[in-house]
Amino acid sequence: MLFRSSFVLTFKRILSIPFSFRLVHTQPRSPASRKDVSKAHFLPNNRVSSYEQRWLLEIFELNELRYGLKRNSLETVSKSISKLVELRSGEVITVKEFMKVAQMFTHHSVSVTERNKKLELLRYSLSPCIPSVVSTQKYSYLLRILCKLSETAQVKSILNEMSRKKMHPETSAFNHILDFLADKEFDYALKVFREACESLFVPDVATFTTLIKRGKSQDVSIIYSLHHEFSNAGLVPTLKFYNILVDAYTQLGDISKARKMMDEMRSKNIEPNIVTYSSLINGFVKLGDTMSITQLYNEIIARNIKPDVILLTTLMKVYGDRSDAVKVLDIYQMMRQHQVSLDVRAYTTLIHALTRTSADTQAYRVVLEEMEKEGLQPNVVTYSILIDAYAKAGDISEAHRLFNSMKDRGIMPDKIAYDILIQGYVRMGHGHAGKQLYDEMLSNKILPKEGTYVAVAPFLK
Repeated sequence: MLFRSSFVLTFKRILSIPFSFRLVHTQPRSPASRKDVSKAHFLPNNRVSSYEQRWLLEIFELNELRYGLKRNSLETVSKSISKLVELRSGEVITVKEFMKVAQMFTHHSVSVTERNKKLELLRYSLSPCIPSVVSTQKYSYLLRILCKLSETAQVKSILNEMSRKKMHPETSAFNHILDFLADKEFDYALKVFREACESLFVPDVATFTTLIKRGKSQDVSIIYSLHHEFSNAGLVPTLKFYNILVDAYTQLGDISKARKMMDEMRSKNIEPNIVTYSSLINGFVKLGDTMSITQLYNEIIARNIKPDVILLTTLMKVYGDRSDAVKVLDIYQMMRQHQVSLDVRAYTTLIHALTRTSADTQAYRVVLEEMEKEGLQPNVVTYSILIDAYAKAGDISEAHRLFNSMKDRGIMPDKIAYDILIQGYVRMGHGHAGKQLYDEMLSNKILPKEGTYVAVAPFLK
């Protein structure tokens, strides 16, 4: 009864507040009507107690916050939250409002100082009076924002805070956080994962995929361990999971395990794709196992899998280094057959492969013209390969023409391009021309290779 009479009394006192103030809380406000609200409404008087005045101020600032969110006004929102923090308000914004505030702060962030201040204001919204489920949702969303802003220290701080409360982020957010942390501190990310599992966190396929992807730069024993845990968890592997796992094993040197994973995929009716084959081929490239590379290449053709430009460029380099002109041209034809668009790297690799397999300079010119027709500009590596090929073929004038063409296009020759042309002139008995290029090289503040200096040394006196 006492509680009820106290409530009625409080309600009557609220009703005694000037109508203009109550109006702003019941009707949509325009900027003009907001000016009518005066701070004088909250000054001490005999009608409203200090506690009630404080509560009304909180309600007013909360309304200002909502008004700012509606109008997408960063200034209004920031001021309102600052005031609510100052008042140590017990009023809590909804999850939807919290997310909208977080998005606004992210999209409008200007400087690091301002951003950090906004993040501090966001922390205010994590009130201990919010129910556990909502807190988890808010924590998870805030952690996503902090990861996006690369605030590692803040992420760690909040994870520690959640750990003390026996909480952990939602699974999708946790995977995002793990990816962020593992990219910077893998050991710490693994520790967070282990602690979460001890707190009854249930990882999914994406959790293990994330850790294995980031762990492939670590020790192979970590991949073995994570793979074993995944198997024990009874999760159903996906194509993406297997591709990450195959890539991890190949990068860490266990190519036989990677090959077994491809066989396991097929046993589970998961067909390997071009990503799977690319990872395995890259592993065999490191080992110099051309036979296995050819076997996988033939499998790709037999299974009618559409290759990508990265894989075909790798294959062209492999067979170009072995001076296998037939295979190089086969791969080039495959690119055309599957309408794979070549990039600068692919064309450069093709030209390099041709220079290793054929002395036909006309073929180089045809590929270069085709490259330019596609709207691609050769880079310094492309030019260096061509200059070297023409110089070795004895056509030093064409080599120098390409050298000048490179400069005319605004591409600065590097020490390798200079060395190739200088060595070519010296071989052809034009040492003084080589010396002029050497002087030009020094004037451009390019440090020559030792071999360049040895070649022109007799002409420096």
